[in-house]
Amino acid sequence: MIDINDDGIADLVAGGHDTENAPVSIWLNPGNYSFNDVEPVTFDYIKNFEVVLDFYWHEATKELYVLRTSGGEDVSYFYDGTLLQKLDWQTQASSIVFEHVIWDGDWTPWVTPFEKDGKTILASDDIGKPLYLELDN
Repeated sequence: MIDINDDGIADLVAGGHDTENAPVSIWLNPGNYSFNDVEPVTFDYIKNFEVVLDFYWHEATKELYVLRTSGGEDVSYFYDGTLLQKLDWQTQASSIVFEHVIWDGDWTPWVTPFEKDGKTILASDDIGKPLYLELDN
């Protein structure tokens, strides 16, 4: 639950295995926490990175970051590689801001935000993982 549209009410953000009918989706809260009649904003998946692992909402820029790993119908490997996708919920724009592909079973289970020198950093909590991204504030 994240307040995506900045109206003071938590909205619902979900994702799973994109190819199993669970794309990244946002349901804006109508004010009563009943999402039954809300049409979600959905995002296209990224080929070969159809498994959603974690989200980070960057409040300063109103951007949603989605951590992904491999999986899907067209791949013979699962949970391999790391990709970080940046989403704009209003325009449904999507971009890849980090990608580490070594098909050796290496993947990052979640992102950890922290502050360093006034900047927001997204990184893996495992020093051996290559994920490290400085965000705009």
